[in-house]
Order: sequence, then structure tokens, then C-alpha cells
Amino acid sequence: MVGKIPRVRFHPSSPSNLGPHRSKVFKSRQDPYPTSSAYPDSWVAENDTAHGLRVSLLKNRRGSVPSSVESDEDDEDESFRNAPWRRDRRSSVARSTDNETSSNSDGLVQSMLEELRRYNDAAKSISDNEWVHPPRPRSRARRLDPVQYSKERVQELKRWSQAQAFMYGQTTSSLRSTDTKHPRSAYVPGTVFSAPFHTSSSSDEMYVQADDPNLTATPFGTVCSKYRKMIVIRVYGEHCTCLPIYTHNGRGLDSKEFPKEFVSIRDVAEKWPEPYEGPHPGILAIRDQEFRAGSFITGRSVVKLTESISHRFDAPATIEGRLDSESESRQRLFELIKLVDG
Repeated sequence: MVGKIPRVRFHPSSPSNLGPHRSKVFKSRQDPYPTSSAYPDSWVAENDTAHGLRVSLLKNRRGSVPSSVESDEDDEDESFRNAPWRRDRRSSVARSTDNETSSNSDGLVQSMLEELRRYNDAAKSISDNEWVHPPRPRSRARRLDPVQYSKERVQELKRWSQAQAFMYGQTTSSLRSTDTKHPRSAYVPGTVFSAPFHTSSSSDEMYVQADDPNLTATPFGTVCSKYRKMIVIRVYGEHCTCLPIYTHNGRGLDSKEFPKEFVSIRDVAEKWPEPYEGPHPGILAIRDQEFRAGSFITGRSVVKLTESISHRFDAPATIEGRLDSESESRQRLFELIKLVDG
């Protein structure tokens, strides 16, 4: 006689629901995981067989946090320490930390390590139906030096967010220290600013690398996020419309099917600017004196005349400069917009 096959149940309220969760068959009619409970608020330790594995994984992750501090790798399994992905991460961390100031990098790393130690201590005393609360749960978004906001740094933050999801059922948000809400008067036509920009990715693949610096998997598809520079063209009551500035990964208008929809833009202060591209004369921009962090207009940058973007005044942004008035760049930009629209 074939034995009974144990039931496989899915528990939406369980923080360990990374796949089918095998549980005991209860004689009582009462569901031990009531559907009315909120996701992170209902957890029974004895039914969460993956909790011990997660704690062990988090301890091992200490070695993968970018740091000049020595990690406790002597306690790690040999196969884990020599795994190819771990060696690749070490090399990428070494490359990224070489280009960063030690004070800012070490400060962020030390806060991560301290948070991990705090979690491990608190996890020893939690009881049923409890999660370890994150430190400073009502804190604002983490602020980082714009100069330090590199591809490698974003990868570090996304890896750490994955760990926090297991620790608290929550992840943290980050912004540049220069990002702030500006009044309507700051967004006059011709203003150049940068802001977080999120679009739907053209990829329809199910899996996305957890530490991809730009792509994030969501229940609504894959989202592509990056900082985008824009130029204000119209101002309204609660928002402004803008034109995006692209570099196309340094390739300018190479292989673009509709070059007439773009116009080159260059920095007035650049001594050896790239030649203008496309059928239209280029325009010039001047850096704001208060904007000293990060690059301004570089390389073969172009403005797309036919792509309008909406930006709300209550969204964080960094004002970087404006179109040059002496070269009448703002007036020529508006003339080009009318030309391509007509």
C-alpha cells in the first residue's frame, strides 16, 4: 500500500516563504497561519525550519561585506569560502574600495557590521510571533556622498538589503546627500537637474540578479532605476515637464535611427568638448556654483527632443546647472522642439 504523501502548504504570512513549506498536518480545524494576519507579524519559530540556516548564512555574509576589517573566515566551511561567486565578489570589492575614500567606505561598512551583530544578539531572545525590529525604524532614507554613488556602491547596498529582508522583513532606501525637495521657483525653464528615474525594463526574464545596480524584480515586472539628468521645458502647479539627457553609454548618436530627434549638449567649461552630432547645432550648459559633487555634462551627451518626462516638485532632486544664456541655448532648444513637433 502506498504511504500517504505529506501535504505541501503555502503560507503567505510566513517570512520564510521562499518556496513550498512542508508542515505537519494539524487535526484542529483552526489554521495555524490565519490568512488575516499581516505578512511580517505572524511567525512561529518551531515551524520555520529555514531560520537557523538564514542566521548561519548571515554570519557567513560578514566576509562578503566590502570592508578593510578582517572577517571571521576561519569558522566558514572551506567549500563556501572558495566558491567562485565568493572569489569574484572579493575581487570586485577590492576594485571598488581602491577608488573610494576610506572614511566614508569604512563608516558604512562598520554600521552594517554593527547592525548584523545587533541582529544576532537580539535573535537569541525573540519569542513566537516576533521579528527583530530594525534599528531606528522611523529613520529617513540613508544619505550617501554623490561622489561615492558608484555602480559598485549600489551593488553593496542591494546585497545588504537582501540580508535585511531576512532579518526584519524590511529593506532600506538610499539617496544622495544632495537630493532634496525644491520649491516650484527652482524649476525655471532651462534648469538642468538630476533625479532618481524608474522605468519598466524591456526584459521579460523571470530572474534578475539580486545585486544588479539598475534592475530590480517586482510583482509588476522588472524595473530599471538610475539617476537621470533632465532639462526643464514647462512649469505647472505641482510638476514640471522635462527633456532627458542621454549619453548612450558614451556612444552618442551612433546607430540611432532618428538622429533628428536629438541635439548635442556640452559643458561651457569643458576645454576639449566632443564635436556636435546630428543635424542640429548643439547647445551649451553651465554648472551651478553650488553643485560641486559629481560630474555635470560630459562626453557625447545628447538631449532627446521628443521624449517628455514629468517631475513632481515634492520628489527629491539635485539642481546641477542651467542652459547657457550667452549662447542663447535655451531659445534654440525651444525652437528645435517646435521644429521636430511640426
